[in-house]
Amino acid sequence: MKLVHPSWPFQIDFSDGKQTLISIENPRILRKFISELEIQLQGESGEFVLSEDSRVIPLEKHLFIIPSPIIFQIEDKRIQTRLQAMLKTFAVSCDLVMATNEILSALEKYAEIISDCFPLRVRYELPEISTVLKVLGFEPEYEFANALEKLLEYMNLLYEYCGITGFVIVGLSMYFDSDEIHLLLSECRSLKHSLLLVEGRCDECFLKTLPIHKLIIDYDGCVIDSEG
Repeated sequence: MKLVHPSWPFQIDFSDGKQTLISIENPRILRKFISELEIQLQGESGEFVLSEDSRVIPLEKHLFIIPSPIIFQIEDKRIQTRLQAMLKTFAVSCDLVMATNEILSALEKYAEIISDCFPLRVRYELPEISTVLKVLGFEPEYEFANALEKLLEYMNLLYEYCGITGFVIVGLSMYFDSDEIHLLLSECRSLKHSLLLVEGRCDECFLKTLPIHKLIIDYDGCVIDSEG
């Protein structure tokens, strides 16, 4: 997958676990870049184009932006929605359809008993299996010991449940040191998670230590391209 924008003379490679850092020194350009990309990833129209094998594909189905690598809800609504859809499909599959019908039948009998015994006249509506599954409170199982593990677990859940393979992380160097960032890059590389790290002005020594493709957009908007 490759991400392009008509304003930029470069493309971001999101294929096969590729990793890129883009350092945007002008705050206005940085703000515009992030806000436009985030709007498009919410399904709105825009000028960013994601393609694979010369075919345009929806950004929101393949990429995910993490505006803050430490402030986010790991119980993401997108993950929960996808989990409920998967559970519903699983509950009516050949292996479980009989058990599902038994549960719904038992609920119907239970409702009849309450309706017959209740001192006032009432009526009821039988639930869909999706409603029953929501009541049971299913959620992804995860564990983490620190902020870096939490970020990795979040990305893994988005991959497992939503099929996200490309991640845009904003301001990683503000919260994690060089060793932690190297560990994140190594873990993502092994898991084939493609990364775009979006930063403001970066220390030159820090940039040199990162073994990834680096793009620097200086204050005037000129692009410096440097391989890792």
